[in-house]
Amino acid sequence: MVTLCVSVTMPAFRDALEGRRCLVPASGYEWKRNDVRKTPYVIMQSDAPLFALAGLWEDWRDRTAGTGAEWIRTCTVVTCPSNELIEPITTECR
Repeated sequence: MVTLCVSVTMPAFRDALEGRRCLVPASGYEWKRNDVRKTPYVIMQSDAPLFALAGLWEDWRDRTAGTGAEWIRTCTVVTCPSNELIEPITTECR
């Protein structure tokens, strides 16, 4: 599961920020949201088919499921404010 981060300064990301950083491969994909629907856009580098996004990963399990619950590995993409080219279509980190 990959999610966009809300803020890496939140306590939930503190440990991952210190020791569980990763690169998330991407080919260039973004959603533009409006009140009714989401529209997919492809945003890519002209000179490379793939690039990497900064990410954080975490292993966790649902504590309410008991001690036998499966461990789940998840990651989040670390984002920053958009530049003027991307701003009209991006879904910003909130």
